[in-house]
Amino acid sequence: RASGRRVAPVDLAEPKRKEANNYFSEGRYREALATYTGALDLLEKYEPSDEPSAASSSGSPAGAGVDGGGGAADKAGDETEAKRLKTTLLANRAAALLKLEEWREVIGDCTEALRFDPQHAKATLRRGFAFARLKVWGKAARDLELAVAWDPGDKKAKAELQMARRMLQEQAREARDRARRVMLDPTRQTTMPTRRLVV
Repeated sequence: RASGRRVAPVDLAEPKRKEANNYFSEGRYREALATYTGALDLLEKYEPSDEPSAASSSGSPAGAGVDGGGGAADKAGDETEAKRLKTTLLANRAAALLKLEEWREVIGDCTEALRFDPQHAKATLRRGFAFARLKVWGKAARDLELAVAWDPGDKKAKAELQMARRMLQEQAREARDRARRVMLDPTRQTTMPTRRLVV
């Protein structure tokens, strides 16, 4: 700080991401969760832009080819990098939440990550897993279909997708059976209630 230059939030959040990743790889999911949250707090002000896939836009890394003199290009690059990091942190925190079986929170973090990058494969996959655990089969199947389309070699996603499809078919069959039983119920009132004639 002696130079008077302000430290970018990304520069503070990135070491926390690495620390959280280490906790995660050690199986210390609560510590990972808390550390991802701390990193996300540093990036709180960054919101998705109106442009689709802003966080995943390709191009040169922030600040590449720039002498560090500041200006609008540096600021835009910093913001893009912050959004990219925020997306990664949300998806990583969702992974920790999956391990902790916090399904609704997984869905929340993945949905937020997908606001930044609608084609974020890991966020889509993790949200699909969480929907499946909550037995929200239609949404699980939708997310898992996308995940499998993006990574056809993911055997776990394929297996989860097959289960979600099977459960959707089972739900449809049960709904048809219920409707059939109601229609064939001999105690079911089939006549319309009579109307009183008002004179």
